[in-house]
Amino acid sequence: MTRNGETRLRIVIAPAGSRGDVQPALVLARTLSRRGHSVLMATHPEFGDWIEAHGIEFVACGRNLQAVMRENAAVVGRLWSAVRRFNRLIADDIAEQGEVLTRVAPGAHVVLGASIQFIAGSVAEGLGMPYAHMVYCPQILRSRHHPPALFPWQTLPHWMNALGWRLFVGTYNRLLLPHVNRRRARLGLKPITDLFGKVTESPILLACDAELAPMPPDLPARCRQIPYLADDDPAPLPEGIRSFLATGAAPVFVGFGSMPAADPAGTTRIIVEATRRAKVRVLLSAGWAGLGEGGLPDHCCVVGDVAHGALFQHVRAVVHHGGAGTTATAARAGVPQVVVPHLLDQFYWADRVARLGLGPAPLRVGSLTAERLARALARCLDDRTMISRAREMAAEVQSHRAPEAAADWVEAVANAHGAVSERMRAAMLGAP
Repeated sequence: MTRNGETRLRIVIAPAGSRGDVQPALVLARTLSRRGHSVLMATHPEFGDWIEAHGIEFVACGRNLQAVMRENAAVVGRLWSAVRRFNRLIADDIAEQGEVLTRVAPGAHVVLGASIQFIAGSVAEGLGMPYAHMVYCPQILRSRHHPPALFPWQTLPHWMNALGWRLFVGTYNRLLLPHVNRRRARLGLKPITDLFGKVTESPILLACDAELAPMPPDLPARCRQIPYLADDDPAPLPEGIRSFLATGAAPVFVGFGSMPAADPAGTTRIIVEATRRAKVRVLLSAGWAGLGEGGLPDHCCVVGDVAHGALFQHVRAVVHHGGAGTTATAARAGVPQVVVPHLLDQFYWADRVARLGLGPAPLRVGSLTAERLARALARCLDDRTMISRAREMAAEVQSHRAPEAAADWVEAVANAHGAVSERMRAAMLGAP
């Protein structure tokens, strides 16, 4: 609230994707709320309780992604099958997202989409309000310096990256534009011919550490990079985890976040055997795959939803799927990383971790074995150069204040579009 008790701005934030796509948006929402703005988050229903627990208004927008991922676990790890399946799911979600956002956005000063949100910009345009978009990886944005996010190959020449983007954009235009343009017609808007061009004509916030992933030089001038929106949740670790940490040597962390597993029991056996061979204790994240069910040996402890920022301070290495948030959080903890990419930009982050010397070469999820994982863990635990590089990276990224920078940017977007009155502007500047 301002000093006179008036709410400054009404902001709708609409991230689409997994928890890793929603969490940075929630960090921004909390920062904006502390500044006195009224914030509504519109995203997948499974995140409602979590968002509301932080005091942020919530409305369900889109299907339950966790359930969808579990239903389609068999195709994850089979790249092109997964791409085809999830592309259809995105198309199906556009209609519902458009309906919800059209209902809740009126009266907002700014609409902010995040990650794989394709309809919010058209809704904002139809309602006559400013729109901005936030992403967490450079590879989401079109550039000759990297391939599209679904490509697993990260060392292609520039001309092949450009060709890949032409094919990628053409494919997605054919797949998704009919759904987007139906919503645009209902809003009284003309159809568009380039979905990605429509998204990137708005202000773009690239929220990831430049030390990990610098912004390519050919991105539009309206794209601004800030550090990753780390979640500095002060909540203490659960008692079970604290007890496990206190009863032995520092463990490693293994978890694949929102990625499902076709055979959770088999994946669990691989992790248990790999950590036994590496002679290290393990905090095993259940994740959306439900890993760790059943009896486990004493060197294993299963964890649920826990703030990684607090947890990673107590581990020697992190094995993960290559999500933007997990990569950034492990970097802040100063520990080596083993990346097991499953799909999308996870291949990009796996490549960056290896290139920067923060971890060994990535492991393919389809060929993951206890032997390969044990060897990768051994490198993380014994390679002094890798351990030193991880600590150096932590020193480089820990001093950033990204949430405040992101909140400043949202306010600037509103200001640039005339959404900020003189009274609001004075309040934001701290005038009496």
